[in-house]
Amino acid sequence: MAIQYILKSLNCLLSDEAVKDIESSTKDQAVSAKWNHQRKGRVTSSLFGKVLHWKTGQKGLEAQNLGKYFSDAAIEQGLNKKL
Repeated sequence: MAIQYILKSLNCLLSDEAVKDIESSTKDQAVSAKWNHQRKGRVTSSLFGKVLHWKTGQKGLEAQNLGKYFSDAAIEQGLNKKL
């Protein structure tokens, strides 16, 4: 029940038009300033597992979610394939 409430709340934050605008203007992802700006403060798919298992007092997640550059082997591989 709580997850449904959260998902419903998230859907109300952006209009369909805003979502389409963000999608079309951020296709270049990592090289897009707008893409990076939109990811800050959001629980994205790359952070969802960490958020799900996060424990109160645990350090590090805040910096990743607030915009500190995050990279791992999978992200580096994806970036290399795009270039």
